[in-house]
Order: sequence, then structure tokens, then C-alpha cells
Amino acid sequence: MLRVRAPPGKSVLLGAPHRAVSVRPGSVGDVSESASALPLSVDDVFADWRAQAARIGGRDTMLHFRESRDGSIDLTGAHPSGLAQLLAGRATRLSSLLRDPEHLADARRRARSIRSKADQLQRQRGIAAAQLAIGFASWNRPKDNGREDFAAPVILRHVHLLPRGSSVDDYEISLSDEVRINPALVEYLRQEHDVIVDVDEWVAATGLAHGFDPAPVFNRLRTLTRPVLGMLVNERLVVPGRERGLVALESYIRSKSVVLRIGAR
Repeated sequence: MLRVRAPPGKSVLLGAPHRAVSVRPGSVGDVSESASALPLSVDDVFADWRAQAARIGGRDTMLHFRESRDGSIDLTGAHPSGLAQLLAGRATRLSSLLRDPEHLADARRRARSIRSKADQLQRQRGIAAAQLAIGFASWNRPKDNGREDFAAPVILRHVHLLPRGSSVDDYEISLSDEVRINPALVEYLRQEHDVIVDVDEWVAATGLAHGFDPAPVFNRLRTLTRPVLGMLVNERLVVPGRERGLVALESYIRSKSVVLRIGAR
């Protein structure tokens, strides 16, 4: 029998597909053997996700992002009016974001590829895998006889791509209301540098209800990671294509139906 103690002022909720186990602050409860297979801490959840990502194969793109040759759409240099509309939560056409005909044609091709893969994952696994990565943190550390380079998305929002026109000459992009701080980045900072990110506060700082603004998160991350040698935070916006790490994260959340919340209720 597994015994769980919630720390003072904290609560832990573990959600399974058909039932939940709640441990109130300061209490001690018994959890059945069927629930004991569920992760009981952020570390366990993170480790399980990393294991699933490894089984899918390839690099861990939540910490080692690299644009695929034909699968990513870079919106960093998008037209300001179109970008403001998109980040404000309004459906926006690619042609409003990318005014250069050559860039638009290339983005349409990439959007077609991303949508095709996203639709396949939605049908096969029920996963909404298309994302907009907002901002990237980059740094490196010594490893063996060389160094390990990191490039981690900071903020993630689900993306919907809808073809427009009889000949699909444009795509409409819309963002979900859900804002995520990259959990792999949060855990890396905690485990490797003892840097604690208040995820809920950071999400609230984007002001989504009054108009999304990622700048406060970037500023908080720069301030918090000053002790991390060489860490830089840029403000790029990229819709990644076929990124295994993002797919693994979504697959884990959907298949395990695990909800882990630690904080005052």
C-alpha cells in the first residue's frame, strides 16, 4: 500500500480516467495499488514524459529544438498588424502575416505539411500536436570532450491551421486560449540550477484575458536565469513541424490522463 503525505499548504490531485485521488494539506491517505502506478511528483511526471519521448526516437526537441528543413513556419518577421491580430486571439490568414510572395508560397507549403501531420495525429491518437513556440532560450554546457547546446521553446500555444480558398491558396491560423510554459525548461532549470519558475504566475503575466503579451515572461526568464552562464532569450515565433518532443508531451497527457497540481486550492 502506498502512503502519500501532502506538504503543509499544498495539495496534490492525481487524476485517472475514471477516478481521482486527493490528498489534503497535512493529511495522510492510502492510495490503492491501481493508483500507485501513477506518477506522484513533478519529477516522476517529467521523467515518464522524457522516457516516452526517447521511445518515440530522435532528439528531445523541448530542450534541443532545431527547425526541420521543410516543416517549420517562422513568423518572427511577420507583419506587425497581422501578428498583433494573431496573438490577440483572432483568426489570421498567412497572407496577412507574410506579405512577401516568395515567403508566403513557402509558408503555404509548410502549413500544408504541418496540417497533414497534425490531422493524422488527431485521427490516430487524439493529439492536438500543432503548436506555436513563442520565444526560445539558448545556452550550452560542457559534455564529455565537447559541449551540449540547448534551444528550448519558452511559451507554447496550440495552433489550428484551416485551408482557405477553392485551390487552398491561403491558410487561416488561430491559437487556442491555453498558454503553457515549456515544462522541460522549467524542470531543467529546477534540477540543474535550483531555479524555481512560478508557472501559474508567469502564465497570468501574459495577460491573456486582456490581450496576450509574452514580453513579461521573457523578462522574468532573463532575470531568473542570470546565474545560468551564457543563457540568452530571444523572441522568435515558430510553428514547428513534426517535432517529436511536442508530440510525446501531448501523447503522454492524453494517454495517461494525468493531472498533477501542486499549490494552494
